[in-house]
Amino acid sequence: MHVSAKHTRQSSPQEVTQREKLATILEARSQLAESKETGNDSEPLNDEIVERLTQQMIEKLGEKSSNLSKILQQAVNLKKLKKECDRMKTIVNVYEVKEESFRILADAGQQLESLIEDMK
Repeated sequence: MHVSAKHTRQSSPQEVTQREKLATILEARSQLAESKETGNDSEPLNDEIVERLTQQMIEKLGEKSSNLSKILQQAVNLKKLKKECDRMKTIVNVYEVKEESFRILADAGQQLESLIEDMK
């Protein structure tokens, strides 16, 4: 019995864009073929019109890809900000612990002074 291991990897934005462009072209051509088959040629469709429509769809996909790229960059920036916030919280916690330690030492010092006074 042979068991195959599937390796999954995440597609790059370029690969996703290429697949979307191909799907758009195939959809446009499919619609053209369907239109010719059903006789819905109320407007003459020719290769030039299909090419123009395909180009427009590709441009729209390019805009979506660009927006996706911007969103991904914002996510990276947010992750960096969160990391910096966590670092700052750690620093604040350290200072709060030090401040509390100084209060405890000051109280202990006052109690020690009181004990010394009581012993005199």
